[in-house]
Formats: sequence, structure tokens, C-alpha cells
Amino acid sequence: MSTLLGQKSPSHAHGFKMPRKLDIENTLGKFDDNCTNSVFTKDSCQTFDSLPLPKKPSDWLPQYKEKGQTYMEFLQLSRTLHTKSSCHRKSIYLTVFGQIDNTIFDIDSLIDYTQRFFQMEVKLINLFISIQWNDNKNQWTCTMNLINGKSRIFNLRTRYSEKPKRSQLCVTAILNLFKKIVSDDARYLIALTMYDPYGDDEDLFIAGLSMGNCRVGAFSLYRYDPSLTFNQSYWFNCKLKTVTKSKIEIVKRRKDHAR
Repeated sequence: MSTLLGQKSPSHAHGFKMPRKLDIENTLGKFDDNCTNSVFTKDSCQTFDSLPLPKKPSDWLPQYKEKGQTYMEFLQLSRTLHTKSSCHRKSIYLTVFGQIDNTIFDIDSLIDYTQRFFQMEVKLINLFISIQWNDNKNQWTCTMNLINGKSRIFNLRTRYSEKPKRSQLCVTAILNLFKKIVSDDARYLIALTMYDPYGDDEDLFIAGLSMGNCRVGAFSLYRYDPSLTFNQSYWFNCKLKTVTKSKIEIVKRRKDHAR
């Protein structure tokens, strides 16, 4: 068991408590080394890394009290996603929100890996006709293909910082659109983007979000860009690690997404 287990939470994270050994054992369920149906044994705890202590008040765990779930609760949730009524959902639908920079990400490799891992077809579809910045409202808008064959313009919730002229896109704005159009045969509809998303106003950023029961999700590659560094206090502050001619072109593309 890790040496962090049982340590007190730091003063800036009053709402966060390190899990006790009993908490971990209750989460995994009863141990039975003689039962073939038992997934975990008493030694299973040794294979899990401890939850790291929050380093600052703006970390996720001090701000959000995570209830967590037991392994059995996870299985129960999985059953709601794998029922007789959903057995016809045999495809994962993947779409791109904006443009993906192929210098840092290979979407074809992702599709190949996902199909092999889930043993399920992955369909790359084009849901978005265009994504544009509204200078008057400081807001992103998108033109989207609808189920009825028509298209429609949607205003997306955006936050904007004037001085560096950067924006973030609220991820639930995309998910709420997806809930209306997700295909009945889709196991999941997922968007990949180079835009920088957030969830709540207190967030610096979030890498992505999914709504499992609605079968939709959206995930960003923006903060995985190896050429950028990010400020840990201000969401709008990011810089190039080194400046070269090629990276200047990369920054131009990033600014199109960060505005």
C-alpha cells in the first residue's frame, strides 16, 4: 500500500480526503481468493497508485468533491449501456470539430487503434460545415448538418479574454447539440477538436467530457500540443516553448482556434 495512504489533506484542500485502506477495499468489493468469480484479491491494492495530493487550490480535487463509485456500481452502469435494446448499436461515430493538426496527431491511427481495441467499426463523419468567430459578440458559432438534411447555425457558449485575445469553448455546448442528433445505431458519438474547452467558470480548462447515458462526448487535443506551455493560474495564458519559423506557422493555426 502506498505511503500516501492515510495522510492528511493539505490546508488548501479542506474538501479533499485521502482514501483509507477500508475505503479502497470497499470499492473493490469482497475478496475471495477461492472464488473464480472474484475479480480482485487482497494483493490487488498493491497494483494501484495512490491518488496524488492536490498541489494548489485550483486543482480539480479541492474544488470538486468526487463521490466515486465501487466496482459493482461500475458494472451496473455498464449494464445500462449494454442491454438487449442497444445490441444494434455497433458503430462508434467520430467527428472533427474544426481542424486537427496532423503535425501532432494522426487521426487515422486513432481510428485503427479504436477499432482494434473495441472490436467495433469506427465511422468518421462530417457534422460541421463551418466554425466561425463572431467579432461583435466575441463568440464561436457553428454551422451544422442536421438529421433532416438541412443545416443550421448555432451560437456556442464562449468565454473571452480581451488582452491576449483568447477564447475557450464550453464543452457542454457541443454535447447538447450532439444529444439531439446522435444516431440510433451509434454506440457513441465523439468529437475531437483543437479548441480549448472548459466546463464551469472556475475551470482553467478540461481535456474533455462525456455524457455516458446520452452516448456523446467531446475531447480536446489543444493542451497536448508539445510546442506550447500553459500558465497554471490563468486559462488564457499560453506561450511557445521556442520560436522557429515552422512554429510561427503553428502558432498562427493555434490562434485561429484560441482567438
